[in-house]
Amino acid sequence: MSKYRRWLTLLIVAGFVLRLTYSLGAAPDVRYDDRGGDSGWYLLNGLALVGGAVPEGVIVDISNLQPPPVYLIFVGLPQLVMPLPAAIVAIRIIQALLSVATAYLAAGIATQIGGQRAGLVACALLALGPVFILESGQITTETLYLFLLTAAFASYLKGAAADRPQLLWLALAGGCFGLATLTRAVLLLFPLGLVVHLLIIYRPRWLLPAAAVLIVSFALTVSLWTIYNLVRWDRLVIAGDGFAGFLYAGSVGWSSPEAFDQQLAADAAAGSTDTD
Repeated sequence: MSKYRRWLTLLIVAGFVLRLTYSLGAAPDVRYDDRGGDSGWYLLNGLALVGGAVPEGVIVDISNLQPPPVYLIFVGLPQLVMPLPAAIVAIRIIQALLSVATAYLAAGIATQIGGQRAGLVACALLALGPVFILESGQITTETLYLFLLTAAFASYLKGAAADRPQLLWLALAGGCFGLATLTRAVLLLFPLGLVVHLLIIYRPRWLLPAAAVLIVSFALTVSLWTIYNLVRWDRLVIAGDGFAGFLYAGSVGWSSPEAFDQQLAADAAAGSTDTD
């Protein structure tokens, strides 16, 4: 094993041990009710989305979900086969694996661009960075989103690294970008920017097949959620349904989910009074 591989393995193992130490040391006490915050909301709606039985007396409506579904499915599936505390532990362990996998993929990207030293620096920053260690133990979208995004970029670089595009890698990149978009919808238009990059590196000769494979793979992945909503709820959704909410949050400011909900309720009541 080369020196580079030894250091890379050491960083990945150390990062995983640190994540497990933090995650398994935290009590799996996230609740389904309002005291569970965003984490409780993800767990409850994820359970309902995958067809699980929600606790009696708990109200959940998945017919008008605002965020994309991938993280909801990710946290919902473990709840189908184990009780909530055990499911939370399982989710945290899987997220620890995804987090160090992100560091490994980032090392590969940095090595391809800047050499082995750059790869080790990138791996160290992501594997040992406190924010990434703490993040992997939270029931939030960030860890899964970063893994899918990094996997998409790693696949794209492999697909676009040669004189001739590697279509299978570009198809995988499009699928990963699609899954990342179905985790956080902010990436919805990003693949169009990659088409510009493909035009720069391949010119017209290979642009059409490369761009077509990337965009079609991306579009097919994202369309799964659109088709599901149309068939089940007769509702048109492309990736997510929170664009208006983002605009509103940008106009009134953001401090916490609770304060945002209170402000929204107050403005809605004021608007209703004005129209009476």
